[in-house]
Amino acid sequence: MLPLPKLNDQELNSIVETVMNRMKQYGSGWEDRNVHDPGVTFVELLAAIKVEQQKNIDTIGTRNLMKFLKLLNIVPKKNSCAITEAVLFPTDDRVIPRGTKIIADDLVFETDQTRKIYANRICFTGNSRQLYDYNPSDLDRSMVVFEENDEDKAFYIGFKKPLSKNSVQLFFQLREEIGRNPVGDYENFSPLSEIRWEYYGTENGELGWHEMKLILDETYGFLFSGNICFSFQGEMNETEMGKERKAFFIRAVNTKYGYEQPPKLSFIMLNSVTLSQKETLCETIEFTYEDFEKNEMSFWSSLAYENHNQLYIKEKDYFNKAEDIDILYLLKESEDGSFRLGTSQRERLFKSFENCHKGDVVFRLVVYSKDFYTKGIIGSSDGTAEQEFEINGIENILYNSFEIMVKSQKGWEIWNKTETLDSCLQDEKSYIFNEQNGVIGFGDNITGKVPYWGKDNICITSCAVTKAEKGRVKAFTLEEFKEKERFSNIKIFHYRSAKGGSDGDSTEKLIKKLRTTVNETQRAVNITDYKEIATRTPGLKLGQVTVIPLYKPGMRGYPEIKAENAITLVVEPYCRVKNKATLEGYVENVRRYVGKFKLITTRLYVTAPVYIPIDVFGEIRVSNKGENTAKLVDKTLRDYIDNVQQNMLGATIYYGTIYNLLEALECTQYIRHLQLDFPVEVVTKNAFGDIQIPPHARVFIRSNQIMLS
Repeated sequence: MLPLPKLNDQELNSIVETVMNRMKQYGSGWEDRNVHDPGVTFVELLAAIKVEQQKNIDTIGTRNLMKFLKLLNIVPKKNSCAITEAVLFPTDDRVIPRGTKIIADDLVFETDQTRKIYANRICFTGNSRQLYDYNPSDLDRSMVVFEENDEDKAFYIGFKKPLSKNSVQLFFQLREEIGRNPVGDYENFSPLSEIRWEYYGTENGELGWHEMKLILDETYGFLFSGNICFSFQGEMNETEMGKERKAFFIRAVNTKYGYEQPPKLSFIMLNSVTLSQKETLCETIEFTYEDFEKNEMSFWSSLAYENHNQLYIKEKDYFNKAEDIDILYLLKESEDGSFRLGTSQRERLFKSFENCHKGDVVFRLVVYSKDFYTKGIIGSSDGTAEQEFEINGIENILYNSFEIMVKSQKGWEIWNKTETLDSCLQDEKSYIFNEQNGVIGFGDNITGKVPYWGKDNICITSCAVTKAEKGRVKAFTLEEFKEKERFSNIKIFHYRSAKGGSDGDSTEKLIKKLRTTVNETQRAVNITDYKEIATRTPGLKLGQVTVIPLYKPGMRGYPEIKAENAITLVVEPYCRVKNKATLEGYVENVRRYVGKFKLITTRLYVTAPVYIPIDVFGEIRVSNKGENTAKLVDKTLRDYIDNVQQNMLGATIYYGTIYNLLEALECTQYIRHLQLDFPVEVVTKNAFGDIQIPPHARVFIRSNQIMLS
């Protein structure tokens, strides 16, 4: 590559001196070139301007810097809110709307989704051998969920009342002692075990255990703590499990055991809700033509209780405020706490929507908090290029929550938020939003459309704010609802400290991340790369990864004979595992993950170690024939095998070394006979009796039949 020129290495005095020397080429009339001369002053001013210009030419601006970082897959993180969980104990079944606020001092936490909570409780937990009374305030259990050797690998949960068949969500806190790699956003993780959920009840006229439909499993089959959500079709029936353990039961049946260690449960929570540290100032609820046609415009929203809203109605390709087209609307609260939208002049609206499809959005209802209702208007467009608007009085806006509408002469339109306007077409209705300083930017009719001229024609239709890192509260901090009267019959049990929550990345943070990323392994090329990438496979904890280049499992004659463009990874869990299902799970997940990083032409093979048995035969003349002598001989053999394979697979087992170790024992007088037997089809023996192990294999002593005489 050609070296980049340095454009700002000239100093002021050097430029002035160069110019003054060149003046002689243009004439000799100017003789006084001292600093008091006005001509010298002009030269110095122009030289100063040149220095500043050179600095700007050789500087990469923030806008271009972001483009370069994006090419390196470094995208700035946005403001994020802290997340926590709490259990709600109601006196009767009810629905908690999305956005319900729970407060602690100046912090506001909101429910992430609309949830129905039940006046129900867990009575018993355990297995078919033993059920235990369940106390929801006991958060430090260590209950084994599944044992590998159990014939009936099932975990039972008994409830006082039947569960709702539409959707049941339980939170499981596991004792995560292994220290697995987090799964995070990785979507290709294959659980090590398979779990089938069942309920006891009546379905299609049959009484017994019936399978439930699994909707969500954040635990990945009891590997991590998280929510499990399921539904079922029939009706639950009360049954008795064990002695005086009568309840409505569900159970988790382990159909494929793949755990390195049995999973241990700390506690289970019914009516557990996820809370985000944010405060929604306004949000948009959309209704389709089909909703309007069926008159089913119902919704749940905590903001709707504050009774500050604005309805936009579609007319052709635009939206108009309901009052501007003489349409009356009403929000009516139902007995269950939901809201129903009703409008006047339905026949006129049907005619207006006659060209709409059933899925087209025809109503946009914006609900506001009381304090934000008058702040929704950002400003007025003057029709010029590259306009910017600053949102005053609002800090730490969540980027993904932010939406706006812009009004033209024909009506209001939805404009799309984008990371950059550089790739936008000239008529594309897009804008950029910098949540760090609360500034909205528009295009110039070349890259992105200029907003239409008008008064108060740019408004916010969705927005939420967060305290970011300040929202990481400790457990048992959240104790009351913001609307105390509405939720007076619900108790809060805040059992988990908040996690996450961070401010967005500044330019300085991105530069620091760039320097770190440069040293990270992004592509598997050499042995070190493969080992490093395999070790960070999501959901696993690997003990050892052996990388064998130019080899594939099953080939003979390695390393003299090589497999072109082949790499074999031999993966082992952090502890010795004999369970075939566990090893298969490790192999499959490593293969999926590492496969994303390998070169296209490389053939990747992933396998667990092959364990080869060795039988030892012989006769040793000893000075003391006793139990301790036999143990010493056996320990000598096994220690040698373990030491040879401690750091590498495929090590050669030397017959002569074993012979010498046994001969060197104090109790040994002489060795009459020594023989090592092994499966001929997988290993070979050389002329010296040494056992040559395949590079992806380990050996173990299956039997020691040395006679002591």
